[in-house]
Amino acid sequence: MATPQANILFCRLPQQVTEGLLAEGYAFYHDRWEPGIVRLVTAFSHSADDIDRLLDAVRRHTH
Repeated sequence: MATPQANILFCRLPQQVTEGLLAEGYAFYHDRWEPGIVRLVTAFSHSADDIDRLLDAVRRHTH
């Protein structure tokens, strides 16, 4: 929803993506603000590969 300034990101995801990520074991807050809005927080120890795996999972559940 905005340019990230820290290790936290609020974004809008389709319901099937949210459900797919949760089923894969990703943990994040969702639907607390309005439908489809999720809050993603990374630890500063996460690697670029960790983020790439999350993005790959999002792509898988988008189609």
